[in-house]
Amino acid sequence: MPKRISKHLRDPNRIAAAIVAVSTAEAPPFDNDTLSKIMAEMSRKGGKRSLETMSATDRKKRAKKAAKAR
Repeated sequence: MPKRISKHLRDPNRIAAAIVAVSTAEAPPFDNDTLSKIMAEMSRKGGKRSLETMSATDRKKRAKKAAKAR
């Protein structure tokens, strides 16, 4: 019976990335800390950008949804 990749990999995307890395013998391009920092920076810019391009009615809808969630 073949061995499992890892007990720690539960996310299907990470499992797929690990399979590709093993099959092509490539190391992942980023470690988890670096990837987390990159994604956090992208989300900070994304929120500001979406507010700039969003119409007034869309902003109202988003604000109402946020207030309701609180």
